[in-house]
Amino acid sequence: MSSHLEAIEAPADVAETLVDEPKKPRTSPQFNDADADLVCRTSDGVDFIVYQWLMAKASPLFHDLAPPTFHVADVNSIAGPGGGAIRVVGVDEDSKVFTQLLSFVYPVPNPQITTFDELSLLIDAAEKYNVSAAKEVLKLTMASDQWLKDAPLRVFSIARRYGYKEVVEQAFRHSLSVALATDSSVLDSPELVHLSLKDFQRLIYSKDRRTRAAVTTLRAKAQLPKSCLLCKAVGCAWHPSFLAYAEAALRACPTGEVLHAAFSKSVAVGEKPTLACPGKFESAMLAIYQDKWLDTVIASIDALPWVYTPPSVNHFIVIYLLLISVWT
Repeated sequence: MSSHLEAIEAPADVAETLVDEPKKPRTSPQFNDADADLVCRTSDGVDFIVYQWLMAKASPLFHDLAPPTFHVADVNSIAGPGGGAIRVVGVDEDSKVFTQLLSFVYPVPNPQITTFDELSLLIDAAEKYNVSAAKEVLKLTMASDQWLKDAPLRVFSIARRYGYKEVVEQAFRHSLSVALATDSSVLDSPELVHLSLKDFQRLIYSKDRRTRAAVTTLRAKAQLPKSCLLCKAVGCAWHPSFLAYAEAALRACPTGEVLHAAFSKSVAVGEKPTLACPGKFESAMLAIYQDKWLDTVIASIDALPWVYTPPSVNHFIVIYLLLISVWT
């Protein structure tokens, strides 16, 4: 009988050992002053022991600590490093983001941001708490050449959401290089949920219109340079190649700067003189330096409008066309 009871009780004993004990909050090694008077507990259970008056100087929201910006933590207070009870409030950010945010509040060096995901989360936090010092620095960081080139659509989305007008204009131009109509993966970025249908429509329409205008301008302006005398006399191999490369590049990204790479590819096709184009490479380079031919073509394309306003149509039709163009 006793063995039977032991067999019944054993699973309960085992079950008790499988119950996870609640994890004790950790304390930030950088923000834990002994005379501080407020604890901000992050979503991953790290306590930041800070000065409320200093936080309130950087962000008015720290005056009242009202919801929904702050929420009730699992405890109301803890024993601080100095021995007294300190109020605890919960914040939605994790410890990494909150550490970076406090770097703009306390007299410590600004954080090193290595990925756009970090930058995006930090901008959200700076806007949420209205930390002006952080907002200005992060806005300039987001508008750097690195992020405008690597993540233009994400930059555009954030700038539109928070009203960074100058960044919106820059990011819109760079976003024209994104294959919105053919690459569905560009829609995976979390920031895009804040982009309106009208913004998507304007981006797709502007890229289409500017691409058409850029190709038309290329065909009109990129005739053989005056100094290409050999080419005009016996025909030219680099120039048709240039037009083909340039048109393909403009369809992917309708900006003048892509013509530099197109020209380099065209003259590299056959650097050695041929019967069809004796001195081809030398003729092409002569045209560039004497006539400033390529610069003129680029300037003509860059002078085209960047933003085109699409005609007013029923939004249901726009949604349908966007879905068809993106997912097929």
